[in-house]
Amino acid sequence: MHFWRRSIQWQLIASMGAALLVSILIVVGIYSVAVNRLTERYLVDTALPASIEAIRNDIERMLTRPLTAAADIAYNPMLRDWLAAGENPEQAPAVVEYLDTMRQNNKAFTSVYASTLTNHYYNEKGLDRTLSRSNPVDKWFYGFVDSGDQRMLNIDTDTSTGELALFIDYRVEKDGKLVGVGGLGLRMTEMSELIHNFSFGERGRVMLVRNDGLIQVHPQTEHGGKRQLAEQIGEAAAQTILLNHDGFENVRFERDGETWLALSLPLRDLNWRLVAEVPEAQIYAQVKETVWFTSLIGAAVALLSLLLVVLLARGIVRPLRQVTAALSDIGDGG
Repeated sequence: MHFWRRSIQWQLIASMGAALLVSILIVVGIYSVAVNRLTERYLVDTALPASIEAIRNDIERMLTRPLTAAADIAYNPMLRDWLAAGENPEQAPAVVEYLDTMRQNNKAFTSVYASTLTNHYYNEKGLDRTLSRSNPVDKWFYGFVDSGDQRMLNIDTDTSTGELALFIDYRVEKDGKLVGVGGLGLRMTEMSELIHNFSFGERGRVMLVRNDGLIQVHPQTEHGGKRQLAEQIGEAAAQTILLNHDGFENVRFERDGETWLALSLPLRDLNWRLVAEVPEAQIYAQVKETVWFTSLIGAAVALLSLLLVVLLARGIVRPLRQVTAALSDIGDGG
């Protein structure tokens, strides 16, 4: 009889406890899946894109005035006619003064005007040199001239200072004929700081990438202008990003045995794009902490509930014990 009474008690505890634990596990499991999905949707579809878009807007804002100023230099009728007419030496001082004024007004380190007819290269100090196709230093000029593009933005190292610089050049045309190139050279300090200072969590970072895949500005300065996006995130992920010219793109890739998420957003009309990379584990780190915390709370609730189940089971079995004992006494007493 004693074993039978104990058996009922433990059966009640086991069945009620199991039902309780299964319920808690189901709730925690559903909660974990829901939180994972909500977190991914928020971070990948909202938070990260918003951060990248904010940087894009800042970069485009920084470039608005220099782009306009460089276009003003290239499209200036006086300079254009001066080049087309053969660069009259008497007008050269006025041209140089204008270039210097544009340099100062736009906080540029140089303003340039170059002729495709004579290959003369002018800056704010006057005639600087004569360009040559055989000179590697001048390949940017002839590459731009041969491309047929109306505008070129190039990030390079300023040879005089060693600092990162942005060169904005426009074609100069007279009656449909190319006569020269004009533009500005600006320090990249503010833009570089904006990109270098970006962080999303502990290891998330952003890069400025050309549409041909060359990383123009990298958080690690030594990689800027030297590393391809494919080297950074892998060939397949790089192709997925570079082939999307219209809007936001995200793709996962593996590096050093770790899964990363790359997100890209093109800069409007600039043939550049911002590419951010974030470890996937970092995205879900807070989710995991939340799930663990919730699980611990669930375990504590389960233990407390099991204690209540034990007390309840004992309460249910106690009357049965009393009835059983009474029946035993009656049976023993005849």
